[in-house]
Amino acid sequence: DIDNRLGPHGSGRSSAGVIFAIGVHTPPPPWYQGIRFTTNAERIAYYFNELKGAVESVQRNSPATPIVIFTDEPALKIPGVRLMALPKPKQTAYVRESGEIIQALRASPYERTIIMDLDARVCSDLQHAFEFLDDFDVAFSREPNSLAEAKGGSRSPRVVDMTRIEANLGMFMIKRNTRTLEMLDAWEARHFKAGRSCQYALAQVMGKSNVRFLPLPVEYNGRFNGATIPLPVMSKVVVLHSRASTCEVVN
Repeated sequence: DIDNRLGPHGSGRSSAGVIFAIGVHTPPPPWYQGIRFTTNAERIAYYFNELKGAVESVQRNSPATPIVIFTDEPALKIPGVRLMALPKPKQTAYVRESGEIIQALRASPYERTIIMDLDARVCSDLQHAFEFLDDFDVAFSREPNSLAEAKGGSRSPRVVDMTRIEANLGMFMIKRNTRTLEMLDAWEARHFKAGRSCQYALAQVMGKSNVRFLPLPVEYNGRFNGATIPLPVMSKVVVLHSRASTCEVVN
């Protein structure tokens, strides 16, 4: 059953853990509709299947890491995982275009939180990663440049890198404090004003905030697919964020 008892300031907060956010009764990102699914039933089945794989990867490869799922679907059942109600956003009656990520981060029961996309897979133990937040507020791997951007023009890699700091939200770490709570508020405001993707909205406010951010190597958010520029891998991949490969292949 969904646990509604602990909000963002409830008692009993643990120190660190992984969260997922799955809103299946809110408008889907328009770039998914008609491509990955056509009906809401297909959408729910698609997301639940991806979520199951993500959770099992954490349980298998980082068993000491607790997991919370924020959801608006009471029928969701996943063994060994705590379910919490997906909070309503402050500024609108519904969540749009992946904005449930912001609500989940704000309501996380952990002081140090890793939020992962449903298509991400944990390939090795995560516990050491929480130490990255000892001296930083957020940690993430940057959005990789696409092959299309590499062809030049106004969206070339150099222009993109110089004009924004874009975190890929497939694996995003955050420590709860005044700075990050203010960033979450600014992120939400920008997201609903711009009407674009949640990740793009964060890129627009990240550089203007006073959070201390730590760029992580690609091993913590391995975006390995045919659409992005290949990046060097120097050690074992910790988090794989690609439907085109598996942990066994990359490691």
